[in-house]
Amino acid sequence: MDKPRNVAVYMRVARAPRAWIYCRTAEPNAFALRRQQEELTAFARDNHYEVVGCTAKQETGTTMVRSGMAEITNAVLRGEMDILLVLNATRLGRDIWNTLEYVGWLRKHNVTVNFPTGKWGGSCGQSRLCRAGPLDEFPLSHKADAGGGLSKERPTTASGIRKKFGV
Repeated sequence: MDKPRNVAVYMRVARAPRAWIYCRTAEPNAFALRRQQEELTAFARDNHYEVVGCTAKQETGTTMVRSGMAEITNAVLRGEMDILLVLNATRLGRDIWNTLEYVGWLRKHNVTVNFPTGKWGGSCGQSRLCRAGPLDEFPLSHKADAGGGLSKERPTTASGIRKKFGV
């Protein structure tokens, strides 16, 4: 009879990256929301992403305190996504510093923000803002205050982000 052997088995199971779609319009425009969602869904399908959620809201982009951002923030904190798909950066937010700060927070939580059109809102032409480039070039710990000076107001914890962005 053969002697019993100890055997170790290593198995790696790959899964598709989990993507969350974010669409926003400032004015009531169901066609524009639907178009954004269709374009981002097609991009996800073409890149073999698993779409795990979609937020489509009609709300202003001038403030980060809005229900759509709260929905994304909560999904990130629950660990539900790897990629946030947004048509372009202006859909995420109109204030460049708050938007960069939020993207930096997403990056710290291992979420890549992907703008399939490659438009950050300027001419940077990079579709993956979080991988390299613009985020590494901006000092996210500083932002202009009302008097034009720089302040170091920056939430670094989940509770700080919730408070700042109204979650």
